[in-house]
Amino acid sequence: MTSASLLELHALRERLSGEGLDQGHLFSGWPSSPTDYTAAHLALLRELHGLAAHYSGGVEQYIRTGRALLQVDSSGPGGYLALAQPPLLFSAPRLDTHGGPLSELEAAGAGLVARTAFVLVAGGVGERLGYAGAKVGLPVETATATTYLGHYLSWIRVLGGAGTAVVVMTSAETHAETAALLARVAPDMPNVRLLKQQTVFCFADGEAHLARGADGGLLRKPHGHGDVHSLLYAATAPDPTDPTHDIPIVQAWMKKGYRYVCFFQDTNATAVFTIPVSLAISERELLDVNFTCIPRQPKEAVGLMCRVKINEPAADGRVSTNWKTVNIEYNAFEDVARTLTEEKGDHAAVNSKYSPFPGNINTLILKLPIYAERLQASKGQVPEFINPKFTDDTRRKFKKPCRVESLMQDIALLFSEGAKDRVGGTVFSRFTYQPVKNSLEEAIGKVKQGMDPYCLCSGEADFFEFTRRRLKAVGVPLSYSSEPQIMVRSCIPVRIFPIITMDAVARGDGTLAHLAKVFPNPELVHISPMSTLLIEGKVIVLSLELKGAVKLVGPQDLSSAPLVVQDFKVKEPEWGLETILEDAESVKKVSEIDTMRGYVLVKRKCVVFDGLAKI
Repeated sequence: MTSASLLELHALRERLSGEGLDQGHLFSGWPSSPTDYTAAHLALLRELHGLAAHYSGGVEQYIRTGRALLQVDSSGPGGYLALAQPPLLFSAPRLDTHGGPLSELEAAGAGLVARTAFVLVAGGVGERLGYAGAKVGLPVETATATTYLGHYLSWIRVLGGAGTAVVVMTSAETHAETAALLARVAPDMPNVRLLKQQTVFCFADGEAHLARGADGGLLRKPHGHGDVHSLLYAATAPDPTDPTHDIPIVQAWMKKGYRYVCFFQDTNATAVFTIPVSLAISERELLDVNFTCIPRQPKEAVGLMCRVKINEPAADGRVSTNWKTVNIEYNAFEDVARTLTEEKGDHAAVNSKYSPFPGNINTLILKLPIYAERLQASKGQVPEFINPKFTDDTRRKFKKPCRVESLMQDIALLFSEGAKDRVGGTVFSRFTYQPVKNSLEEAIGKVKQGMDPYCLCSGEADFFEFTRRRLKAVGVPLSYSSEPQIMVRSCIPVRIFPIITMDAVARGDGTLAHLAKVFPNPELVHISPMSTLLIEGKVIVLSLELKGAVKLVGPQDLSSAPLVVQDFKVKEPEWGLETILEDAESVKKVSEIDTMRGYVLVKRKCVVFDGLAKI
């Protein structure tokens, strides 16, 4: 975008100061002539003008949108006329049941990964968790310290190939760190693109006056992860048929043969197991949009997948009524449900502990051609909303400034039953959802309310347990108590051992069928309840007796023969856990990550075997 001239900037000031936009407070005390503007005046005007580079219609349209959203008089809560169960819901088999439907879905889905472009929404910093960096830089678990970004990209590399198309949405706070992390964890993946999200202005009150911060500058916040669609709309890539010419990135993906695009978020490690199953169901059921869902507890901070009836303006000016399958955010659902459901609020269904509507966990799969069509028609804009917190019933004064926002999953609002769109959801067991989104303090509060903690310690513990369940499903005789090995802050129960990790190459195509090939004689594998087994690369374990810790290192080259482990015995001191006390001195002695988890994994000797030497 070219820089604006002095006259253009002055004209913008005049329009913003006019009755229609009413932003004269920004220019109070300014000289009337643009030739008398100071550097500070020009900087403010350039900032206002610059919004047009990433927001369609620029600051003027942004103010109009904000004012309209603040003044909207809906026909019902959220503008919805009726609420119902989505018609296209499909139950996924448990991911720890070997054979039958799961085997078919895993095999079909693993094959579709290579025909899927991936979009990781990763603009968030871990400040809320007590972490200073980008959330994708957090370790999934402390035994190997594999980061979330490394975990996701290594899985995509193995199943889809190093050239798979991947987009990572970053923010100003996370972009540089994510770029550096990417260079470390995936230097051989040339088609990973970083697209940086920009911020938007905040409003100070119900009249949509732009807010200024304590330093006098314009207050800005992220527009929400719905920006991922506008970023994709604006992004280009070389045309596969003519690399000297750039075309829209989604068009380039289609020319390369991609069938689906998968959106997922930054800290849910088990997504690499649910995505193939969801892809297979999308293919089987001819879904245009497929939400990944779980049974949802009432009041849980998880959006709900619902079928809604809504009035929409048509192109000819008339209003049409459509049914849509969409996500309703948890903080809006209570008001919607109070008037439109039998439960009269966010309550459990009859004879159930779960809501009648499944929870949307923001892994979203769309058929690429229809996504490209809707992206082009909407110019990447998804319906926006505003969420002000008012000081009183006059609904004019805010407790704090707010901004116009958008959500990635609201792309579903661009689809409707009237257009014959097939929007559905795949419902997995709750245990497949293991996000890290709460600080330790927030997690303690959740547990006291009967909710899942969804913090760093639970994410690690649940990921280890998920792996153990998958191993038991193929016959590995793991025996351990279900009792917690440690109580973090005397509140959150955690079981870590036995620790078993497998990198992406070791997991192969990620199916239970492949896992059974890694352990072809499961009855000959004996792992003590406090042992640690780390597997890297292509490995087949024929027989193993383990008490202690061992790392088995096979080749990373997928075409190489595997390391075969047979009659291997390890007897060494086992690793342990130590609780971190809450006092300042104890916290100073441990790492930021350990402090966030609330315990330290005490690593002792680890035997390393690569087929040549036992170290």
